[in-house]
Amino acid sequence: MSRRPWLALPAALLLWGLLTLSGAQPRVDRMLADLLVRAAAPAPAASDAVGSVLVDIDDASLRALREPLGEWPYPRDVYALMLDYLRQAGARLVVMDIVFAGPRDGDARFAQALAGEPPVVLAAAGLAASQRAAVELAPASRAERAALQRLGGPPAGLPWAGLITPADALLDALVTPGGLGVISVALDDDGLLRAPPLLHQVQGRSLPGLALAARLRADGATGWRVAGGELLAGTRRWPVDEQARVRLRLPRDRTVIRLPSYEQVKSDPVLYAHANRVLHLETNPGNARALVQAHGEGTTARDVWINPPPIPLTTAEMDYVFDLPYARSPHPSYADENGSHDGATKIPAWEMIRFSVNIMRGCFGGCTFCSITEHEGRI
Repeated sequence: MSRRPWLALPAALLLWGLLTLSGAQPRVDRMLADLLVRAAAPAPAASDAVGSVLVDIDDASLRALREPLGEWPYPRDVYALMLDYLRQAGARLVVMDIVFAGPRDGDARFAQALAGEPPVVLAAAGLAASQRAAVELAPASRAERAALQRLGGPPAGLPWAGLITPADALLDALVTPGGLGVISVALDDDGLLRAPPLLHQVQGRSLPGLALAARLRADGATGWRVAGGELLAGTRRWPVDEQARVRLRLPRDRTVIRLPSYEQVKSDPVLYAHANRVLHLETNPGNARALVQAHGEGTTARDVWINPPPIPLTTAEMDYVFDLPYARSPHPSYADENGSHDGATKIPAWEMIRFSVNIMRGCFGGCTFCSITEHEGRI
């Protein structure tokens, strides 16, 4: 059987065209990305949340508690009693994945318990525009507006048209950022959640998701901010997208990509194009992976390792770098006897940039005639 390597590129283009025309390419890309995430996921780490309790409710619990407590929903002094019990049992944080909407009997006792120890995180639910139109939701109350100012931050995150919050008496008892977390998420069209939002935006303010709220309360962090593609809270930081959804950073030590060898790409245009494509895909700080390419054979063989682009500097770090005592001019060896760079010693490239202001590192263009993207990344 004869080999026809020249058919590889047309066949690949044909397959790509068929996947695109059939609408299957996004699904294939997502499936491959899911497989990569599962394969590269690190083993679960030991939890540092010893003493934290997550309170939820399900059908089995409702059946088991029907006799002592009656039908759901329970009077809210039941939850006050539960918090007293958890405090005595040594709980250090209680997260309640239940939206206590609307006033009910026992709110005053429950609010009193919320004001004590252990710290408690309550849940709120976001409403999309379609849901907001279908739900008769009263305008935000004074307590809700005050809670958003007290517990929220600047607008950022996944936007919602409305918010279902705990009862006013319970909101008034929450005084620390992180005391209220949003449980709603936006699923992908296949019903899976791939990018959980850390922040939610409603009524011109942001609230943390329930998981982030729990993390804030556990750490004692009193706020958060989004800067440089990261959400920062206390000493912690998470990579996020423009809607404050978590961007996964795969563990680099388990996701090294081996490119075709130098000898292969030198002699095979298809492999050369493949290696170039991988290079461009792995130039984004935060999710790029290390690349390895074999050079040579036998005793002289070696691997060339290409590290991922560095994470962009913070504002403070950038200010420090720019304040260093640079000469800010070409090397004196290129000047004339008077130290000037005019006339015969004029450097056109220097004239172009001497009064420029740097706004980024690397280049997002990825032009075929330039290698800045490969050298420094896209940011």
